Amino acid sequence: MISFFKYLLFCRFAKTQHSVHSPFVFSLVCSCFFCSKWKKQRFFPWNRKQFQALDSLFKKRLQNYFATIGPEETDYELHFMDDLNQIPRQALNPKSVWIFSGIDTAREQWKKINFKESVRLDFFFWGILFFKTDQAKESFLLRIL
Repeated sequence: MISFFKYLLFCRFAKTQHSVHSPFVFSLVCSCFFCSKWKKQRFFPWNRKQFQALDSLFKKRLQNYFATIGPEETDYELHFMDDLNQIPRQALNPKSVWIFSGIDTAREQWKKINFKESVRLDFFFWGILFFKTDQAKESFLLRIL
């Protein structure tokens, strides 16, 4: 399925939550992925079935996070995509959050996506694009497994 060596190379350059400068992204990463519930259930997906189980958990954690943040932040539009070729090219809402699964198999295509996003998070297996108008443009390689 994936090359473990590609993941090791990713880990060489990826950071943890301590390298995140944005308070919004720091809160997301710490609340969803650097907490005891995620750490208890996380594992490295060696095959497609294991990835699907971890992907389901990843999506649930994000949905729960965005459902429980403050009332002024609850109007985010979450878009879950499994294929990088299905990206709509229409105007995007400033509260749009695009979550891509399986970018480990399409790394070059992920790097070529050229939206006017303000924040790009790369977790090796998942990619998240935020279109916040009040956020400076930033890109993070983050290790959560």
